[in-house]
Amino acid sequence: MDYDEIKTVTVSLLGESFTLRCHKSQADSLQRAVGKIQEITAKILRDNPSLTPQQAAIIAAIESQSQLQRYLDTSTPFQEQAMQLIHRIKRNLNNLDS
Repeated sequence: MDYDEIKTVTVSLLGESFTLRCHKSQADSLQRAVGKIQEITAKILRDNPSLTPQQAAIIAAIESQSQLQRYLDTSTPFQEQAMQLIHRIKRNLNNLDS
């Protein structure tokens, strides 16, 4: 990665400041991601005031990963139609071989 393409981003999360380096094109996405984690942890701490910030961070990480996994596991209608078409083509090809 060319040094001119690197951007330094300073973020604060649960009272901890981090300086991160990323590609310039990823800086806005990184800041949005940190903002989302801030929202999630703030809600967790509001709803569960007895939790420590570290516990809230762990729960936020689990929640974020869970949301990502649900997204990755979900097929779009286009993907489902494409898979149906692929299976139909495979069946037709197998029938030709028989």
